[in-house]
Amino acid sequence: MNPELAVILPVYAGDHPDYLREALESIVRQSLQNFILVVVEDGPLPEAITQVLNEYKDEMQLLQHSQNQGLATALNTALDWCEQYKISFLARMDADDRMRPERLEMQLDFLNLHEEVDVVGCALEEMDTQGRPRGKQVFYPENHHECLRFFRFRDPLPHPGVMFRMRFFQKAGRYDPGLRYNQDTELWYRGFLNGAVFANLPAVLLEFRMTEAFFATRRAGKARARQLLALRKEINKGLGFGPEARLFARGMFLLALLPAGIRKLAYRIFR
Repeated sequence: MNPELAVILPVYAGDHPDYLREALESIVRQSLQNFILVVVEDGPLPEAITQVLNEYKDEMQLLQHSQNQGLATALNTALDWCEQYKISFLARMDADDRMRPERLEMQLDFLNLHEEVDVVGCALEEMDTQGRPRGKQVFYPENHHECLRFFRFRDPLPHPGVMFRMRFFQKAGRYDPGLRYNQDTELWYRGFLNGAVFANLPAVLLEFRMTEAFFATRRAGKARARQLLALRKEINKGLGFGPEARLFARGMFLLALLPAGIRKLAYRIFR
């Protein structure tokens, strides 16, 4: 088998072994089977996670970091491996989400039919910690122009639900390992600056797990808020976004400093 598609899955010590097993199971049960799964162990892992990975060891190419280096570096390690083996298409996945069975097939078919598109996302359905639907689906803009307009306020694609052409990274460059947060937002910015073409499928192909950590840590904190505000200022200037984008960036900065319960309510209203 000489696959042209790789699924990139970073794993680190903080991942939940049961969620990881669900993620892996959703990958290996895809309707499209001609792909390679590239798992990056970002630092030492607890025994429970190692046991899950061992269950699927025959299904993956395993890359390892001796020490935790962060998400951006883990993704870049996978990208370097894929470039070395001349992989043409790269699908992102997180260790706590699930793919719908048709995701890879639909995204690859779309890219094969639309040669101009460099990265394609999809709609998502939120699920709770038990893997049950939360009654909310999130759809993203379908064409490049709409994605650019949408980027004034929010990321135009769901990062764990995208499929890239390798040339996206030839245009935009790799993930910035100097960023602890917002690596995807910064990557989208460089993509737009350097002529990458964006799209989304109007189909729910990703089941996105909502946990308390999503609001308590991933969407909060002074460090993350300051970094996001600085990045948004750069984006607004670089892409020529207007005053409404600047106002929204300040609002997101303030929201990140509020208690988790308030952020959770705001998320329900505005996402």
